[in-house]
Amino acid sequence: MSIKPDDSPCSNSLRPHRRLGKAMYLALLILLAGLLACFYFWGEHSADDRSYQLEQLKLQLQERNEALAEQNQDYLHKITLLESARKIDKLALESIRGIVRGLEDEKAGLKKELAFYRNIIAPEDADPGVRVHTLDLLSGDDTGRFRFRLMVSQVSRSNPFLRGSLSVSITGLMNNEQKTLSLFKLAGLDNPSHPLGFRYFQSLPENRDYFDFELPDGFSPKLILVSVKIRSGSIQQLKEEFDWDKELSTSNQSELEAELDI
Repeated sequence: MSIKPDDSPCSNSLRPHRRLGKAMYLALLILLAGLLACFYFWGEHSADDRSYQLEQLKLQLQERNEALAEQNQDYLHKITLLESARKIDKLALESIRGIVRGLEDEKAGLKKELAFYRNIIAPEDADPGVRVHTLDLLSGDDTGRFRFRLMVSQVSRSNPFLRGSLSVSITGLMNNEQKTLSLFKLAGLDNPSHPLGFRYFQSLPENRDYFDFELPDGFSPKLILVSVKIRSGSIQQLKEEFDWDKELSTSNQSELEAELDI
């Protein structure tokens, strides 16, 4: 009679051990699978939590960025306002400085005018009577053109109101012949004489302005003749001659110095 291998006593003794090993192996696999599942779900939960935290951080950073951007715009607006205010203050300061300079120049001019008119009203060491106080002759913008003004005044204790007339003429050579021209007619006025009416002084033209006139071609001026006739208030007559070249040079120099002072 033959005996099967599985039916041997050794084989029968190994079967419980094999079943136990398989069970332990299976249990180990189940345990490992459980652990892997736990790790998976824990990792997934942890990733979701981390993702949520990152999303919240992102939102916080966006809100912070928006707040900083708004704050930056506010600062830029304030800087713009301050810069505008600074420019306005600078312009205002320059304007005030200009006004002050203008007032100082005006003050200096008024002092000169005051001294000028004081000298007219109360001149030192002047003989009583009518006189030509100032005569200014300037070169014009073009060749042959000139500017002219004068002031007539009186020195008197009583200073009566005077009425009369004044004429100004220029003598010189033209075509080798002596010729006399009326300055007022050269300036475009119809009458060769100008009416006078003053108590202390009278400027011609008014407001210390100038007569503009032009000499004819070929005319060489030599003298300026001023004639004053007072017919009421204190009858008197004055005739005075002025050298053309001397007066022109002196007046131009004085005008240049006055411009440099300004």
